[in-house]
Amino acid sequence: MVDGAHVTDAQRAVVNAAMIGSQIFEVRFFDRAGREVFDSKGGASWQTGAVYDAAADVAQSGLPSASVEAGGPSNGTPTRYVEIYMPIFDGQGAVLGVAELNVDNSASAAAIGRELGKVSALILLLTFMVIAVPVAGFMRQRAQLRVREAEIRTLTDAAEDARKTLEASIEALPHGFVLYDRNDRLVLCNAQYRHFYPESAHAMRPGVSFETILRAGLAAGEYRDAVGREEDWLAERLIRHKEARGPVYQHLADGRRLQIIERKTQDGGRVGLRIDITDYIESRERAERAEQRLVDAIDALPAGFWLFDEQDRLVMFNEMYRKMYGTSSDLLEIGRTYEDIIRAGLAAGQYPDAAGREDAWLDEVLQNRTNKSYEMVYQLDDGRWVHSLNERTTDGGIVGFRIDITELKQNQLDLEKAATTNSLTGLLNRRGAEIAMQRLVDGLPDDDAEVAFLHIDLDRFKPINDAFGHKFGDMLLSHVGECLRDAAPEGAVIARVGGDEFLVAYGAHRTREDPAQVADSIRNALVRPMHLQGQHVRIGASVGVATWSLGQGDSVSIEDAMQNADIALNVSKTRGRNTVTVFEPAMREASVLTARIADV
Repeated sequence: MVDGAHVTDAQRAVVNAAMIGSQIFEVRFFDRAGREVFDSKGGASWQTGAVYDAAADVAQSGLPSASVEAGGPSNGTPTRYVEIYMPIFDGQGAVLGVAELNVDNSASAAAIGRELGKVSALILLLTFMVIAVPVAGFMRQRAQLRVREAEIRTLTDAAEDARKTLEASIEALPHGFVLYDRNDRLVLCNAQYRHFYPESAHAMRPGVSFETILRAGLAAGEYRDAVGREEDWLAERLIRHKEARGPVYQHLADGRRLQIIERKTQDGGRVGLRIDITDYIESRERAERAEQRLVDAIDALPAGFWLFDEQDRLVMFNEMYRKMYGTSSDLLEIGRTYEDIIRAGLAAGQYPDAAGREDAWLDEVLQNRTNKSYEMVYQLDDGRWVHSLNERTTDGGIVGFRIDITELKQNQLDLEKAATTNSLTGLLNRRGAEIAMQRLVDGLPDDDAEVAFLHIDLDRFKPINDAFGHKFGDMLLSHVGECLRDAAPEGAVIARVGGDEFLVAYGAHRTREDPAQVADSIRNALVRPMHLQGQHVRIGASVGVATWSLGQGDSVSIEDAMQNADIALNVSKTRGRNTVTVFEPAMREASVLTARIADV
């Protein structure tokens, strides 16, 4: 039925005109629910919508009804009238509404019958003007509504399918999923979420607050990292949950480790994931324990250890390394390059071998570092010796060990000294003299620079040694060694080459004195009286002198020059001892002749 608000005054005038000359004084229409939608007497103040049980009953039953009512002038109705309720049907026989006709009952029965005869025509007119036309619009609206209902059902079905797909996807997640609303009440969670928290799963019902679920877990001892500090843990967890920013880590009672990631939703809720990172944590802890064991082992090494990455930056080093390089230990920083560390050590004077040639020494070290492996032996500023062993790693870095070989080096030096030094006098022996003289020759500034050789033989040593004993003789030889060190030019090679024979060699270019004058000075030092163990003794010395230079080439070797000094010494002895003789070529010829005569 049409809404009464849509009944126009024109439609009402047509109905009233149809009733002129009849006993019908009022017509009303009701919808299927018995609500009034039309009244022929309705004025400006008339409002539709009142429900009439009689009309509703007729609409329900589809049968007409009639009753006699009492009226009066005060109601604007006849004293007696008849109310007739007639159902109105559509083309399919369905009730559209109910028409009520009020007929004056003061007339005769024949008159009422005539009036009723007009009813059908009047109903048709009213149905068309008041009901049929509006109902057509209603039917169109109803058809449109059905289309909308179908669309809504389609959308609802799609939404339901999407909801089911979403829930299935959430259930299929390998991680725990949970959603809380803006009031922090549980909306939904998947089975994996409940699986992570079996002791508090019973509390995970829609509408239960996050705090209530947490408290259920706390009461069951579900959070290992909350034991003994439950309230503090709860307060901290609620703060992190409200912030919903960075990850949160939980250690559960069953040993599992969870990473919690929470974010705020647009409507103020919280969505969260619980990721089982137990395997990752255990793997990391195993790796950390293994690394710590490695660090402990490296620190326990009796050698210094360090590791550089492929860009030659310091990665790690042990305490022994820091102790070995005390001067630059404060400069050892993770991330510093090898070159920076070595330069700092050079600036601190840590490498005595590099003194005066720092840049060249550094270039040599860095060049060695380009090799797959290399070794170095060097001395530190505190006197210790270090053996450096370095090997390149598979990833391009370098691992190195620093072994303190000070004791070994000292033993080696002692052995070398014993092999090249006369233990009685502390002077070089013949082997040591040969090595030292080679260094002396290598250091000559030019081909014209000369080396002077002084071959010295003590006079009267044997009688003194026989008279006072070998111990006294040894003391005398030791004293001679001291005299030679005092009298010889600076930097000279001094050696004991026989029982009472000594050799002095030096670069003649270093002193302005003629070698013969130097030899005479030494002879004078040895001829002075000596006081040893209460004994007053006096010896002399015979000296032979020869010189040699690079300019002589292959014509005269160093060995030849030393032999020339020996020949000159023999000449000094034949001249009465305590003399200095400078070699002349004729002396060699005479020596050769003497040797031939001796063979005959």
